[in-house]
Amino acid sequence: MKKFVVLSLLSVLLVISIFASYYPITLVDDAGNVVTIQSTPMRVIDAAPSVTDFLLKLGYADRIVGVTQYDSYTKAQNIGLLYPLDLEKILSLKP
Repeated sequence: MKKFVVLSLLSVLLVISIFASYYPITLVDDAGNVVTIQSTPMRVIDAAPSVTDFLLKLGYADRIVGVTQYDSYTKAQNIGLLYPLDLEKILSLKP
């Protein structure tokens, strides 16, 4: 459950970063890696169905390239379970 909450928060941060007008944005992920986002994300993997709803309502359906098997959005690739994430599958979608 803790991992789901953390991944959901990361998904929300990603959505927030879509709307940020100042780039680059530098974040630290859960593994302690420093990640720099240089420009507005154009392809996203969505690991939380609730975030999918936000993205769809905001008109960003074309940016969603992957969702978990729990998501009802069918126009994106299924990346499988939320935990453990299939990193090879995610990387193959080039988010």
